[in-house]
Amino acid sequence: MNLTLFHNQKDSTHVLKFYDDNLVIGASSTVLKSEKEIAWLNRNNNNSTFGKGTYFIEQDEISFVLKSSQGSVIYKGKIIDKNSLIEFEIESLINGHKSTKLYSNTLTFNPIQDTSIAKDSTLQDTSILKDLTLQNTDFFPIILIPKNILASSNQIISNSDISNFLNIESPKLKQLDIPKVPDLYVHTTEEKTEFDGGGCVLNGLIIIGLIFVILFFISLNYAIPFWSLNFILGAGFIFYRISINYKTKSINKKTKIPENIYNSKLEDYKEKLNEVLNKNATYANEYFEKVKLFERKIELNRKQTELEIYYSTLIPFTKIDNNKQNLKRGKTELMFLNHLINEFGSQVKVDTFIHPYKYQPDFVFICDSTNLHIDIEIDEPYSFQEKKAIHYKESSDDERNENFLNENWCVIRFSEKQIITEPLNCINVIKSVVSSLKNKEADFQFNITKDKRWSYEESLVMLDNNYRLKY
Repeated sequence: MNLTLFHNQKDSTHVLKFYDDNLVIGASSTVLKSEKEIAWLNRNNNNSTFGKGTYFIEQDEISFVLKSSQGSVIYKGKIIDKNSLIEFEIESLINGHKSTKLYSNTLTFNPIQDTSIAKDSTLQDTSILKDLTLQNTDFFPIILIPKNILASSNQIISNSDISNFLNIESPKLKQLDIPKVPDLYVHTTEEKTEFDGGGCVLNGLIIIGLIFVILFFISLNYAIPFWSLNFILGAGFIFYRISINYKTKSINKKTKIPENIYNSKLEDYKEKLNEVLNKNATYANEYFEKVKLFERKIELNRKQTELEIYYSTLIPFTKIDNNKQNLKRGKTELMFLNHLINEFGSQVKVDTFIHPYKYQPDFVFICDSTNLHIDIEIDEPYSFQEKKAIHYKESSDDERNENFLNENWCVIRFSEKQIITEPLNCINVIKSVVSSLKNKEADFQFNITKDKRWSYEESLVMLDNNYRLKY
């Protein structure tokens, strides 16, 4: 196949050039106005930014890997028209980006817009637990889910996340470097040393020489010591040694190789090129097979691994300590404890406290399969003994809730009225929250009568009316 294909983008054009010997070259350029402008894209151009590879055609499918100095990119194409149109699914091994692009043999062809695919596009965003962001504290039951859990429940788990978790190494493409076309010339370098004294040195030496000659003749007539002449001569020599400079220059030369020798090198190049292309084709086939096995293994383990990775985000940052002091409990708490044990068994704990706050939850639910921790509270409008307003809006309960959330604990607060009048519905609320969090499903459903949270002033009125004795 001898074909050139183009894909136009906003500010550049990507070109793929196919040769009959299965060589393919790819490169990007600024938007091209004519096909003549791509003469630079050819097999003899050794620009390291060009991608080169070997293409394979099987029925109406074409595949190849372009390797350049920047990395490798995988192309898998559907041949719509063998001579004019191919749709490629492209995966960059440099940054993991995937896209679908349409290439045409007409430079002016305006392809469909790229359908960019997010990294590991086979994953489906199930928009998990979006219905669980029920952070409304105006009505009971109050259900609070940590932001960390909400974020992880909606997070897309990538193939690399799964492979890292399973300790499966992703396949690596091995490709040999394409040999360079032999040069027609032999390049040599010669070094040449030259005197570089400059005009000042020469003029200085001439002046010293004239002074020496004049003084010499004067000394013949006058009794000037001969050593003074030697002094002048020595000073001149020292000046010469200090001032003189030699420079070494490198001279590049090229000599044309005899035609018979060059033709022999060219034949060796073609033989080596063919050998490299064949090996790269073998490596590419092996790589594609390994990729298929890798993707199959990932898909087989995807569902379970996604859950296990997600479960690791449910673990609280602070765990409980036992405080077996048989704290005083009212009738309502003991009644509900019985319901909790009947439904959840040993997953329910009491008489515990939380570091570093020393909080003592009414009940703690610890999921035995996910290690999810839930603080379960029963809120009364006032205390019987102290006759004080408690659990009202803007009380210390809000700060306590925030601290639990920061430690990756969930919080469920029921009113005392709900516990007494609808204990089984309260149990169903807990079951629904646990099930939704456990299965990453937006299935947070329950049937319970809402109870308005009271203010400080309303709590005082309830106390005066003995409200707790009326349900």
